[in-house]
Amino acid sequence: MTTELETQIAKYQKWRENLRVTLEAYQAWLEGHGHADIQRSLRIYDLVESLKSDRVILAFLGEFSRGKTELINAIFFSGYKQRLLPSDIGRTTMCPTEIFHDPSDEPYVRLLPIETRKSEESIGSLKDKPVEWVTIKLEVDSQEEMAKAMASLAEVKVVDVDEADKLNLLNDSEFVTTTVIKQSSGKVEIPCWRHALINFPHPLLKNGIVILDTPGLNALGTEPELTLSMIPSAHAVMFLLGLDSGVTKSDLEIWQQYIRDSVSRRIAVLNKVDLAWDELKDDAEINASVERQLDETATTLELSREHVIALSAQKALVARIRGDTALLAKSGIETFERMIADEIIPAKQQILRAAVAREIGGMLESSMASVRSQFEATTNELKSMSTLGDKNRDLAKKLLAKFEEDKARYGRHMESFNT
Repeated sequence: MTTELETQIAKYQKWRENLRVTLEAYQAWLEGHGHADIQRSLRIYDLVESLKSDRVILAFLGEFSRGKTELINAIFFSGYKQRLLPSDIGRTTMCPTEIFHDPSDEPYVRLLPIETRKSEESIGSLKDKPVEWVTIKLEVDSQEEMAKAMASLAEVKVVDVDEADKLNLLNDSEFVTTTVIKQSSGKVEIPCWRHALINFPHPLLKNGIVILDTPGLNALGTEPELTLSMIPSAHAVMFLLGLDSGVTKSDLEIWQQYIRDSVSRRIAVLNKVDLAWDELKDDAEINASVERQLDETATTLELSREHVIALSAQKALVARIRGDTALLAKSGIETFERMIADEIIPAKQQILRAAVAREIGGMLESSMASVRSQFEATTNELKSMSTLGDKNRDLAKKLLAKFEEDKARYGRHMESFNT
């Protein structure tokens, strides 16, 4: 079943494609009428290429065990009738993960070894070096193989404290973190992977959605590229919280350091609303409790109440797997997807439209001025030709009258000659 979010994304993709075709038609017009130059051609080429590669980046942030990965499962992977991305109690996804679709390559999971943290190369630069990554081909038609490949995101290994320190994974102020666990005999458990890329042919991803899933506060602190580049470049951040706990101290730390002043569009999601479904309370009491928690969250985060919603990612996944429409509606995920469709996608469209207008607006005005000038010159020339035509008609009448006179005179001379 096509969701409202999928429909809106498809419309946005069609609009973007029409815009690209229009720019290419404009370039052809410039070349055909002798108005093209290198600077204009390069600017239009850059715009067309940016439209081809345009993406809507949605970042899912929050402390560990807030349900970020489960929510992604419910939106993108419920068609496999099981939980694909590792999502369980405690620590699951151990590295930042980007989920997208690249039609030029086959589906894959690509993993960057944690040892690359010893080098000074950024994740962005390493993306251009496939040899540095471990690639697992995704068998999209096999549930078992898909689940096996996705499970690699949660892989960990035990190393010496010195090794973990060389990788800059230890926090001296707080040894136990969300991605490093202290073991006995001077050992620590660390994630196997620094970053993960998932190329998957989902309709939403095909139309330009990119998902950034982060494992928690520690990953944000130990991977500066996330906070300095990836998160600020996101078009919206989904900040996951627990409905039962509300905004905790660590939640507030993530919000203040990495979200509040870095991203303009933010949605706070209070997950696990099913914990409030108490059979000993009626619906009015349950709704009142949920609304109170939503209001308190909006106040704490200084966020508009409309951008704070409650849902149950786990129940949404179950509902879509079982085809339970009642449970799906109760889970609240449709409200979440509708908010993305109604607010974030149109906002992205407005940003893109403004960028194209800003880049090419002056060029279009110049072309319009040139066309108007040519039109005026042609109009004036037509008027001149029309005036000349009137003069020619008067001259032609005079010549015709003279010709008639000469003809009559000739006739008289012929009569005289014949006589």
